[in-house]
Amino acid sequence: MAILKAKQAKVRVITTGAMQTRFNITEEITITTGTDEVAKVLLSRLFNAKNINLDLEELKDGVAYIVGYLASVDVLEVSATIRTEQLLQDGTIDEAYP
Repeated sequence: MAILKAKQAKVRVITTGAMQTRFNITEEITITTGTDEVAKVLLSRLFNAKNINLDLEELKDGVAYIVGYLASVDVLEVSATIRTEQLLQDGTIDEAYP
């Protein structure tokens, strides 16, 4: 007899703390000490939001901008496309906003 596993719902709204830990220290320092004021504001908004809705177009655009900046200063460990996908991937149960 096969055991059926309940399909877990995708987590698309995460806590701001969860979003912050998706950025590594080098990325965060590069943004906060860099010269790109737009990237600084976007990161600040991410970290100070009530929650992070990973499906919001404005969020996706902001993350793409941040990753583009990080790529331009050569701190990404993977391609910009892959890094953007990593940052916007489904959340885990532990990352879920209650």
